[in-house]
Amino acid sequence: MLTRLVLYTTALLGAKALDSTYDSEVEHAFQSIRDSFPVPLVVDYATCSMSANEPCALDAMPDDETTVVYPGGETRCIFDQSISGNFGFQVIPGNSSKGLLLFYQGGGACWDEASTKLGLCTTSAVPSGGGVFDRNDEANPYHDWTVVQVLYCSGDVHGGAVVRDYNDKASKPVTQTGAANAQAVLDWILAQREFASGTTEVVLTGSSAGCMGVQLWADSALEQLSVLNFKRTAVIPDSFVGYFPPGTESPLINQFGYCDTAIISPGLVADCKANRLLFKDVVANALGKNSEVPFAYINSKEDAVQIGYYIAIAATFGRNVSSWITPSMYYTGVNAMLEYYANNGHTNMLMYMVSSPMHTYMDDSFMYTAGAKGLFQQGDFGLIDYISTLPLWNVSKM
Repeated sequence: MLTRLVLYTTALLGAKALDSTYDSEVEHAFQSIRDSFPVPLVVDYATCSMSANEPCALDAMPDDETTVVYPGGETRCIFDQSISGNFGFQVIPGNSSKGLLLFYQGGGACWDEASTKLGLCTTSAVPSGGGVFDRNDEANPYHDWTVVQVLYCSGDVHGGAVVRDYNDKASKPVTQTGAANAQAVLDWILAQREFASGTTEVVLTGSSAGCMGVQLWADSALEQLSVLNFKRTAVIPDSFVGYFPPGTESPLINQFGYCDTAIISPGLVADCKANRLLFKDVVANALGKNSEVPFAYINSKEDAVQIGYYIAIAATFGRNVSSWITPSMYYTGVNAMLEYYANNGHTNMLMYMVSSPMHTYMDDSFMYTAGAKGLFQQGDFGLIDYISTLPLWNVSKM
């Protein structure tokens, strides 16, 4: 039974008496999410399926070309393999001793039966490109690094561990294993001998749902990757600060199954299971435990897709028009979250804000042209300048 969809429909019908634009506004929010999904890679790419006899080693892959690795094990996509295929991650080998860029892919979210049926998340692991994946533009500070992208097909912003009580079109339970998927990628990185002697720089980043993912995984991933003996690192969350309708955030975190995964620190588990944990609590914990690591945010002042998520979540929770959000309300809410981090002593939190409704930059050509005043107004310190100054943290100072 589509519980959330029934709530949405009930709220929709009730609200029409108050506002005849409710239907179109909610559908616009849904479509803005779908339109924001990553553009699939158009060139041919190699694949490798891991097994006891096939490690899919980095040194066996062609430089500067994509290979998608299928790790198997407990990894999977949201729907049955007959529909979604297998989970995989994208590898572009480069100068591994110089740097590793770990990217968490975006692609919406499916947080209940309604959002899943409405197609608000990507459901297959498909490699993508653009922005930091451009190997030919030397303005890209990562153009010769090894890039590993955690592909996204779990619908849980890379953190889920849950079997839902509703089925996919193959009559199999919808299953979200983003936590296992992301951990499999870290396990593979740590097994590569190219990194055994260390790498100079490590940057964790992600766009949209991947922005949520990199914030959720920052603490655990930094700890696990510390054996690479990198000298500098940074976390660059791109275009999803995590501003939700009141009363929706804690249940979502719990229902995704985050509470028993590596992304929730032991001190936060009790609040997580009691539906008291907020996303900003998870991020504040990561900021505090990694106080020398810059968390360098990128965001738009009027991000149309983040506003769309806010409306979509409100709708599927059965909220009426009072739960809607305007661009100015969104900007105020985002600033309040950033002020929360700053006021709690997290001076390692940085922000580059673009005056635009654009959603995501690190996986887009606007990474090279945007500035504080707009998508084509770099000014004296454009977005690419901001990105190129990172990482800032020198491990030797710890």
